[in-house]
Amino acid sequence: GWMSGANGGGAGYSPSITSYDYDSPISENGDHGYGPDGDKFAAIRDVLMKYNKDTGADIPPRTRTAYGAVTLTQRVEMLAPEAVAALTRGEGARRAMGALAPMEMFGQLQGYIMYSAVAPAAGDVLAISPYPRDRAIVFVDGVRVDGAIYRPSSPLTLSGLKAKAGSVIDVLVEDMGRLNYGGGMTDPKGLDASASVTLDGAALSGWNRTSFHCSDADVAKLPFKDVDCAAAANGPAFYRGTLKVDGAPTDTYLRVDGWEKGMVWVNGFNLGRYWESKGPQHALFVPGCKLQTGDNEVVVLELDKKAPTCAVSFTTDPDFSGQPLPQCAAAPAAGTVLTTVRCEESTYGKLQDVAVAQVSGGVTLSVAGLCVTKGPSKDPSSGQPAATLQACDGSAAQTFVMDAAKGTVVNGGACLDITDNKQSNLANVEFYPCTGGAKNQQWKTVETPLHAHQLVSGLDQYCATACEKQ
Repeated sequence: GWMSGANGGGAGYSPSITSYDYDSPISENGDHGYGPDGDKFAAIRDVLMKYNKDTGADIPPRTRTAYGAVTLTQRVEMLAPEAVAALTRGEGARRAMGALAPMEMFGQLQGYIMYSAVAPAAGDVLAISPYPRDRAIVFVDGVRVDGAIYRPSSPLTLSGLKAKAGSVIDVLVEDMGRLNYGGGMTDPKGLDASASVTLDGAALSGWNRTSFHCSDADVAKLPFKDVDCAAAANGPAFYRGTLKVDGAPTDTYLRVDGWEKGMVWVNGFNLGRYWESKGPQHALFVPGCKLQTGDNEVVVLELDKKAPTCAVSFTTDPDFSGQPLPQCAAAPAAGTVLTTVRCEESTYGKLQDVAVAQVSGGVTLSVAGLCVTKGPSKDPSSGQPAATLQACDGSAAQTFVMDAAKGTVVNGGACLDITDNKQSNLANVEFYPCTGGAKNQQWKTVETPLHAHQLVSGLDQYCATACEKQ
């Protein structure tokens, strides 16, 4: 639900998926048999058995059932007056607030907050500085504008508003999860007093706000109506259907194929978030204890898609396949060229763990026991020295100056650089003459939940990785 958490901080924010486990020995569905060296659960059990033989019992597999498809036949739009009344707990829409302030200032701890202002003049491009916390969608005179402004993505603008002087601009900001460790945990949601929202460069002011709490109890009060859900909705909408269970209920997984982004509730219990185009999670675990024999209520909040598929399905299997991450050709060795891959500690582990060591004249960077080196191989695209891994020898080619203010890693006037400015997996990393401020030459070290360090690019959560194409 709302408590899935997030990592990073500032513009480096990275929300956790619903089914994260931080290297737990047992998954949410009770399965085990995985871990860095085999079955982590069995390894823990074997140690405990040395001291207490009664701990040797295995965990029996739990039954899971594929209940099939469920059609959602009812809907209520999130911005409809009757939904606003339920989700704002009777407070209503567009309460005067003056200056921008985060949701916590109004006693709201989760959900969505909508900021409303009147356009002083016609305009087409809305910008939020420094960023929303965490994702904003925009309406002009009640009509949804395509696209969104997402905290870790650039640019933080949205075009195509076609607003007129006097148009009402609504900015609906989603809380996507709170930071759960580190120095950036003070992370108020929505838009705080430091934020600036402009329309074609002119600041908007005179703000009102609407607080959508969206707790389980709030969602239970929504007044659904029968509807042809294939008919397009104007903006976010809640959909409802019924799953019928014969006999004793068992665990299952809910899939949202054909939907885009939102949340799911079953019998008033918030299962969590989905984001189909981003992944990697495409099925939400439903514990059998949250189901009942007979009718079970299924509610889906869809934020982005105007006409979803009108159905969800229940299956037996988890699915973390969305936007699959690349497989590495081999274990890193001398001559491996660094690439950028989406920061995923659970997938890449030591391939993204960068050790920084102070030496005379600067620092060294090492991955998997090998030192990042300027050259000797050349990047095939630019002809500049590639960032290769070599045996550590203390040479000048392995000594760098890290400028925290500029975010650069420099060797002899050349900056660590993502070739071709690519914002994608497996883009090569090289040393290119410093250009001054380019995001593909900006880096920072970020501590992971497992207390390793990643070298994160200025291009949206891509990490330097010892991973070459297969």
